[in-house]
Amino acid sequence: MLFFLLISSGAFAQTFYVEPTEKGFEKKIIEKLKYDSYKVTADSSAYDYKIECLIRQTSKFNSMYKGYIRISDKTGKEVARSEEVRKGAVAVNGFNAADNIFGVIAEKQLPQIIKTLSK
Repeated sequence: MLFFLLISSGAFAQTFYVEPTEKGFEKKIIEKLKYDSYKVTADSSAYDYKIECLIRQTSKFNSMYKGYIRISDKTGKEVARSEEVRKGAVAVNGFNAADNIFGVIAEKQLPQIIKTLSK
């Protein structure tokens, strides 16, 4: 029991600041962090790690986008980065590729990335 408490307290002691985006693309990342019981702060000066949600359009012809998250420490040094996810803005996802991209990153990549971070 003591081992479990030590593991969980160390893992969840990290505080994350998710940098806001113009259109709220960060919502899925914040939801996943909170769901997994990580501390999330809105204070841009009180965090252990900052997460940025970055996206760019790769093709105007077929509305394709690529996005990834970048995690940096308090000094601004990048400590982790997700793999790029490529999605299209199509009717199936409500013409919102970013929501789909960051949803995939939140569910499939974020938990493993966070496990690599040390406090």
